[in-house]
Amino acid sequence: MRKNIRGLALLALAYIAFWPVEYSVAQDQPRARELSRSGPVRVFRKRESPVLFSQEGEVRFQKAYVDQNGSIRADGHNLDLYGAVLIRRDRICTSAEGARWTCGQRAYMTLRALLAQRPITCSFKPISVPPKAVCSVDDQDIAQFLLREGWAELPIDVTDQAYVEASELAHSRGLGIWGDGPPLAKPTQAEHAVERLAIGEN
Repeated sequence: MRKNIRGLALLALAYIAFWPVEYSVAQDQPRARELSRSGPVRVFRKRESPVLFSQEGEVRFQKAYVDQNGSIRADGHNLDLYGAVLIRRDRICTSAEGARWTCGQRAYMTLRALLAQRPITCSFKPISVPPKAVCSVDDQDIAQFLLREGWAELPIDVTDQAYVEASELAHSRGLGIWGDGPPLAKPTQAEHAVERLAIGEN
């Protein structure tokens, strides 16, 4: 009987001796986790807006396309194009004779054919959040191309000569949304231009 009591007493003393150590370790663990989170940790997610790109010079994207809403996406990023206001896909244009046609859908198709999941190279202007993207495909400025073919509008705050002249050219020739009638009534100049660009012609 005495041996059993002595054994129980030793077991109780051992538990009391080790219990504060275990409790202390358990108490310190949340503190350790808290300290590990206190430092500046920046995780770059693939689909977040490319705000940091403005610090990197030129960025090459492997696959660019236009989504169903008419926005340009490249490798999971939304790109806000500099120098051109993209035409809404649901926009309806009216000719001088009163004919209504789906100019927004035509603009969407032209941009889709231009990108066609091809690589593009962009630099970024930190003039807004997210920054504006100056992008090119096969060394052709995308905004300038769209302005020249009449499938984008010039922003009121953009005064770059190349963009202004491209927009004025489309106005003077009645191209794209500046035309006098539906594209079915006349050759689709923009589609021919995309084909020439794809095969490297000027």
